[in-house]
Amino acid sequence: MKPEAKQKLLMILMVVLLIGAIGYIAVDKYNDTMLRAQQQYALAGYNQGITGAITALYQNTENCQVATLNLANTTRQVADVECFRKALQSQQGAQPGGAAVGG
Repeated sequence: MKPEAKQKLLMILMVVLLIGAIGYIAVDKYNDTMLRAQQQYALAGYNQGITGAITALYQNTENCQVATLNLANTTRQVADVECFRKALQSQQGAQPGGAAVGG
């Protein structure tokens, strides 16, 4: 094989390797960008869900109502502690001989 043919073959091989490397880097960057976008969407959805749950919990317990929380097979009843304090104070003030609270 002539030296020019070897040099031409080597050049073609280097170009093919360069194209392959550039293609690999491009695909890797694309996949990384897509993964980051998916993570951002997931985080945004998580934050929206938490905000919605806390807002609903606050609204449900605002007027001394009991809110129900369900997580998988577990259910909890949640109420505002301030409502219990007010009810306890009103009961103590209404009892005979009990001092009225709050003037």
